[in-house]
Amino acid sequence: MPALRHLLHDTMMFTALRGSKLRSLRMTGAFQSPEPNPKPMAEVEDDDDARVEQILINDIWRFRWNPKHPGTFRDVTCNTRGMGMDYGMPAQVFTKIEFRECTITRLDGSTHDLYLTEAHMLGAWWQSAGEVPAGDKLWGLGSNMDVGAVVAFGYQLTEDGIKPLSMNEVEDLGDELMPLPGWLRKFKFLAGEDDAAKYVCVGPCRYILLVELVLNKEKCDFVPGNSIGFARFHPHGLFWSNEDLIDVQLSIVMKRPALAMECGAAHGMKRTIGPLLVSDTNDSHHIGADADFPVPFTDNLYDYYWVAPERKLAARASSEHDHPKQRPDEVTMADDRFRSERWIESAVRRATLSVEKHRDIRKCKRQGQFDNVHLAARMKAVIPGVDDPTLDDIVMMNACVHDCTHLHVRWSEFLDSAGFPEKYLVDTTMLHGWSSHGPYTAPGLPQVPLNQTVFLSLPSSHEMKYRAVAAEPKAGALQVFLHHGGAYAMDEWPGGNKDAMLFGVDLLSKFDPYRGKFTDEWTEFYWRVRYKSDQNGKVIERLQFNLEKCMR
Repeated sequence: MPALRHLLHDTMMFTALRGSKLRSLRMTGAFQSPEPNPKPMAEVEDDDDARVEQILINDIWRFRWNPKHPGTFRDVTCNTRGMGMDYGMPAQVFTKIEFRECTITRLDGSTHDLYLTEAHMLGAWWQSAGEVPAGDKLWGLGSNMDVGAVVAFGYQLTEDGIKPLSMNEVEDLGDELMPLPGWLRKFKFLAGEDDAAKYVCVGPCRYILLVELVLNKEKCDFVPGNSIGFARFHPHGLFWSNEDLIDVQLSIVMKRPALAMECGAAHGMKRTIGPLLVSDTNDSHHIGADADFPVPFTDNLYDYYWVAPERKLAARASSEHDHPKQRPDEVTMADDRFRSERWIESAVRRATLSVEKHRDIRKCKRQGQFDNVHLAARMKAVIPGVDDPTLDDIVMMNACVHDCTHLHVRWSEFLDSAGFPEKYLVDTTMLHGWSSHGPYTAPGLPQVPLNQTVFLSLPSSHEMKYRAVAAEPKAGALQVFLHHGGAYAMDEWPGGNKDAMLFGVDLLSKFDPYRGKFTDEWTEFYWRVRYKSDQNGKVIERLQFNLEKCMR
């Protein structure tokens, strides 16, 4: 039977410590993680292998935590390689990551809030360094932890409602804190016409919530193609109950600064941070099919997207196709209602090759209205004598090279067999979603447990709220929220495929406008993956769609 120590060992941070001699350290007061001291690339031998070796071991992250607000991590910063910084100073990735709104619904229909307060906190622990082995049953992908923290909360249900569960009570309960998954005591009723049996919870109902923030060192394993280095961030919620429930939900708010850091070396960068919602396509659309690397045009990789959604999402009228638990200001990122594929006919037009058969879109099992969200600084191109609004707010549509936070709930199904050369994509496990066999086991599926629906809202242009609802959690079984985590874009990866991407886009854009007039190659790249000229020379979007129809 699991005691608290067993539950803690399921977290990503404690998993990273299993194979090391390090032990977690207790946080008892206001805490700030150690200041990172990465070695700059300027001091590393000018060799791709040497640079990669150093990048993989550099510590880069920092955060603050205060027990008065134990569910919140503040000032999450990263010493980035990109934007000309070369680790010179920390960039503020998030002003805060806040766990909130944990709510349970019991079998009798009653709902209860589990508050993340100091009174409900059992303890908090942190550690720097550690390694999650590849193939771990729960966390799957191999990763090197930079720094992490875990905070434990305990609750019990009394006649007066939810009350804190103290550490002394937890220690007294020992291995009786939580039942084993699938195990419940069974009693037969003495009264009644038949020999009925029923599962019951013996003693007070108890609930344990662990929240953690694990910040990993940089690798090139977040997007396919080994083109960009990313530093993964993992804000997780882990929940257990000693009774069956109708559902449990948890919200996580991730807030970026409103303005990105000033950096003159990053040509074309604006300081304003804005959101982008994207739905990835599940079928290859044969643009550059014979090339080593698929040409990353929007109509090749996506089915539809929503630029600056925060301006219209709150005012969007609810649709009959929306999830019953979806709030007016939310979209779904995973939807447990859809247990089979579905088709939406004549929803898009792909302008690069104008292939009519690709006007329909196919959605995989449990796929929601969008698959990923990005919060990144916008770019701007100034071309003398050209007045074109598409140049004023250029969005990093894919392969974001720096200062972008990515949250991918699902990846394209076709990328699993897209024919990437081995040097560009060694392992496709990172693209796989959650099946009945567990995480990272099936291409095209959302990277959340099968019983979860995920909603996303945008309280502001630089803030996202991730709300997950787990249906019918069983007594003793772990419910993990935001398992997939996210990533912060650092810079081009040494020896990566940047040239292949730029070449493909340039080759198929040779008749498009403003050729040779951009002053920055990445600004031009992001503009061209989204725009082209039609037969009359007019600038148009490569991917055109009926957004509301696509969101069904």
